[in-house]
Amino acid sequence: MDSELLFMGVDGGGSQCRAVLLCADGRRLGTGLAGPANPFQDLEQAKGSIQAAAEMALNDAGLPDSECRRVVAGVGLAGVNLPHFY
Repeated sequence: MDSELLFMGVDGGGSQCRAVLLCADGRRLGTGLAGPANPFQDLEQAKGSIQAAAEMALNDAGLPDSECRRVVAGVGLAGVNLPHFY
């Protein structure tokens, strides 16, 4: 697992942000939970919550933050379908 790609799914909503880190075969390696991540409500808070949840997932997997270079992420956020963010 030293150099393989890792995959992270992030679900950012108005009340919390969840992240899950998976290896290529689909095994869950780590999870993270942080605060609200709706950029329409508060863009800076959303950025911070996404970063915090992602870092928690890496740490839960026993990986340092520097391993984020190996991560391919898919992020779904509440509110980004609004024209303000196009």
